[in-house]
Amino acid sequence: MSKEYDKLWQKVVCYKAYNRCQLNHEGCTDMAYNGAHHIIPRKEIYYRWDVNNGFAVCPSCHQWIEEHPKEFMELLMEFEPHKVAYLKWFSRNHKRVTQHEKEMKIERDKAELEMYCWSNGI
Repeated sequence: MSKEYDKLWQKVVCYKAYNRCQLNHEGCTDMAYNGAHHIIPRKEIYYRWDVNNGFAVCPSCHQWIEEHPKEFMELLMEFEPHKVAYLKWFSRNHKRVTQHEKEMKIERDKAELEMYCWSNGI
C-alpha cells in the first residue's frame, strides 16, 4: 500500500509543478514526470506523503540534489522559503504531537493525495 501512495505523491508533486523540473540546475532536462525529491527524507513517515515536502525534479537534478544536499537546502531557502518554514515548524513540533495526531496526519495526507488525483484526473 505504501508504494501506491509513494507513486501518488510523486504524481501530485510533479503535476503541481506542471511536470517541470523546479531546480533547473546544470544538465537539467526540464521534465519532471514522476520525479520528485523528499525534502525531509521519506523514512520520516510523518512527512512521507505530505506534498509540501516535495520538490519536482528531473533525473539529472535529482542526482545533483543527492550529491549536494547542503547546496540544495540553500537554494530551497532562497526560492521556496515557505516550504522550508513549514517543514522546520513541523520538525520542531512533531515530538509534541501525540501518536494519534501523527496517525491522523498521515491518513489526512493520503486522503488529500487521493482527492487531488481524482479531482485533477491524474
